[in-house]
Amino acid sequence: MNIQSIVASLPYYLRRHKLIQFLLLISPNSRIQLIQFNGTARLFADLGDPWPRQILIAENCEPEFFFIAAKFLSKGGVFFDVGANFGFLSFGLMAELINSDISYHLFEANPNIYQLLVRSKELYNEQKFWNNNCCVTDKNGYSKLKIESNNSQLSFISDDGDREVKNILLDDYILNHSVQKVNF
Repeated sequence: MNIQSIVASLPYYLRRHKLIQFLLLISPNSRIQLIQFNGTARLFADLGDPWPRQILIAENCEPEFFFIAAKFLSKGGVFFDVGANFGFLSFGLMAELINSDISYHLFEANPNIYQLLVRSKELYNEQKFWNNNCCVTDKNGYSKLKIESNNSQLSFISDDGDREVKNILLDDYILNHSVQKVNF
């Protein structure tokens, strides 16, 4: 079931989270959807999560972010998306700044969301892209991630977390990837 096409066909005042949750109830295999936003940007997201549902309803994401980021990246450069979540900012930039020479570095600790980032990357094969399933911290080793399955933004690092995720230090990452400058 293409939930975005159903929701997009409705007047804005009928587009609701409860409607999407109902559609997921009758079609549970439709949870992972290709979402289009900000005109031409696309990515795969889990509609069980409220943030992607909101983007689907509004059909846009953070327009002020893209206005600011474009000033720093319109001539190319390096973009770091630390805590990328579903990648709305990165994939939104890829669609908006399509002909710019930008290297995208995404960092996401949640392994379930990371798999969706890998899938979304296939939509933008022409882009320079590094996808990292890790926790950005100030120490080597591993962190425990407490995952909130129906609201990824409530996931956090905790001693009683249920998933172990490799840590990465940005200084080491920058050195290992020969990054001279992070533009944004």
